[in-house]
Amino acid sequence: MIGSGDGVQWSGSLSPALAPPVNSIDNITGGGPAGGYLPLSAFGIGPIAGVGDDTITNFNVPTFYYGGEPYSRIGVVSNGYVVIGGGTSSDVNFFPQTFPNPARPNNVVAPFWTDLNPAATGGGAIRIATLTDGSSTWLVVDFDTVKNFSNSTTHTGELWFRLASGAAGTGASSEEITISYGVANAAAGDPDGAINWGAENRDGSSGKNLGSAPADNTEYRPVLGAPIAGGQAVINYDITSRRPGSYTSVASLTSDQTPGTTQVVTPITVTPNEVTG
Repeated sequence: MIGSGDGVQWSGSLSPALAPPVNSIDNITGGGPAGGYLPLSAFGIGPIAGVGDDTITNFNVPTFYYGGEPYSRIGVVSNGYVVIGGGTSSDVNFFPQTFPNPARPNNVVAPFWTDLNPAATGGGAIRIATLTDGSSTWLVVDFDTVKNFSNSTTHTGELWFRLASGAAGTGASSEEITISYGVANAAAGDPDGAINWGAENRDGSSGKNLGSAPADNTEYRPVLGAPIAGGQAVINYDITSRRPGSYTSVASLTSDQTPGTTQVVTPITVTPNEVTG
């Protein structure tokens, strides 16, 4: 029996939780939500305000899934990529990573990550909106003829994220991401830098790059696996009390992977055990 104020203790190593892997980026040309690139300007959607050279604009959006995990925020970066879950200025870089890369930014989907400048004269526009076909609803981020920083080459393409609401599926089963290219000029990144195309998971432990520049009017689908939960330790116990009343059971966790002490307080109510006869 464990007395009041005492407890049990477990010490050991648990397997780590693993972020969702990026398993592949598949060529699905013609199989996207609109069968190809569909400019948001055709629906009267205006450019995102305040976009400049090397900027990120965050949006709260309806829930969508990426790697089996829900998100309701997205960061649109002027250099041809988005940050799932949103980001800060620390997630803005004009020089592209090769995926995977644990350095920020992570949780990236990049149609064409290069040094772009939509704020320049003739720099193009970046738009965001939701579109529906009556069955599914999509969050669409459109890079429309966005110009390289150092020359006049422009890039056109968009990202489609299927929202969790709607008849097409709910929860993680609704997940579907499509990269649709228009006149991408995807081999011609900024001449003073580089260019890359691909997707990465939330901690930069897994990612895929396209093996070569995507051609104009092609489409690709990043395919992610599900996250893997970390290990657990289970301690079974029974509780008895001589007196009725309200009590608490406190579970505390310390780890070399997390700061401080995490506590979970569980309320316990003891009621009299009535005996009849």
